[in-house]
Amino acid sequence: MKRVLHISDLHFGRIHPPAIKSLEQFLQSDALKLDLIIMSGDWTQRARRGQYQDAQDFIKKMPVPVLTVPGNHDIPLYNFLSRLVQPLANYNKFIRNVTVDTYQDSEIAAIGFRTATAIRSVEGRILKSDILRAEKFFKEANPDALRVIVCHHPIFVPEALAQIRPKELIPRLLNLRPHVILSGHSHLNWVELVDPGTNQEVLHISAGSATSSRLRGEVNNFHVLEVSKGAVKVETYFLGDTGFIAREDHVARTIQFFSGQALQP
Repeated sequence: MKRVLHISDLHFGRIHPPAIKSLEQFLQSDALKLDLIIMSGDWTQRARRGQYQDAQDFIKKMPVPVLTVPGNHDIPLYNFLSRLVQPLANYNKFIRNVTVDTYQDSEIAAIGFRTATAIRSVEGRILKSDILRAEKFFKEANPDALRVIVCHHPIFVPEALAQIRPKELIPRLLNLRPHVILSGHSHLNWVELVDPGTNQEVLHISAGSATSSRLRGEVNNFHVLEVSKGAVKVETYFLGDTGFIAREDHVARTIQFFSGQALQP
């Protein structure tokens, strides 16, 4: 069995202290035994060097590889020259050298898509180069592995915030036959089996903010995925008085996979 932690929207520079402390305590738990951490963007609040340094210090404490993509807040907002000429200069300097954007083993094949752009912060963009890169990556991966695409902007859910362009590339993305899409951006927890009309259901998991004080009606949260024997189990953890706990009213979802198709048990 493989265990994957999915966190998003940490926003160093606007941290909720109890949340970051509880997350670090959660990660130090001997019982957790993670194999991979996936962070779906927005490491910083305003892409400043000090915020990136704090993010890098956090990453260096992680016990397992961290797969990540940049979010819209990881691009400078007020430094217009940097935003247009070198939008990810600080991200590349502080984050890329201590993380990965692909991961594969016998059970998991995960790849990151960069949907954040310097032009539009709310709207995400699928890049043709990411499609081509993923085609090669999944072709070389174990055909029985869980195929995961990671992006900052949600593709399908929450529907009101799923502003992804260009629409004509979404079928190309779905042709990659992903089992799971992990995203953030919305600061809302969402786990839904989506039927995009391609006769192949996709488990779309959107994480809320794990550590930011910038919330949208729900407390800090994240997901833990357990991958085993062609199935993935998703647990959602919420920040409480004693740290992050799996709430009883959020029963773990288990999805089974067979020959590239996602099937509800």
